[in-house]
Amino acid sequence: MKTDTNLLDRAAHAARELTGLTCEISGKQAASAGDSFDGRAQLNLQGHKAHRSFVVRRSVNPTVLHLLSLLKKESKDGLLLVTSQVTDRQAEILRKAGVEFMDEAGNVSLSGPGLHIMITGRRMPRSPL
Repeated sequence: MKTDTNLLDRAAHAARELTGLTCEISGKQAASAGDSFDGRAQLNLQGHKAHRSFVVRRSVNPTVLHLLSLLKKESKDGLLLVTSQVTDRQAEILRKAGVEFMDEAGNVSLSGPGLHIMITGRRMPRSPL
């Protein structure tokens, strides 16, 4: 999978602005052929750390949701989706599938020992015409 580093940076920035969560990329950022994940992230919030394999997708559709359910099984420490926008309905589907997420609008779902963040319903601001 090809990583969109700008999307990753924008989603991490939105999460940091709302929650104080920091996201550091550890290991490779761009996946090579045959790799299932785009990379690994270390997430830090008030001294609590978590590591997640992540995938970056510009949009979320039924095909991506199915792929994420398969990738979740391959990841021993959780799976993080980084995308441009997670709708309320998609957030519920991802939550039920056990897939964590962050998006450019500031929607975030993360959980682990000492770490629980759930922000949904945020929309991207409309750009002026």
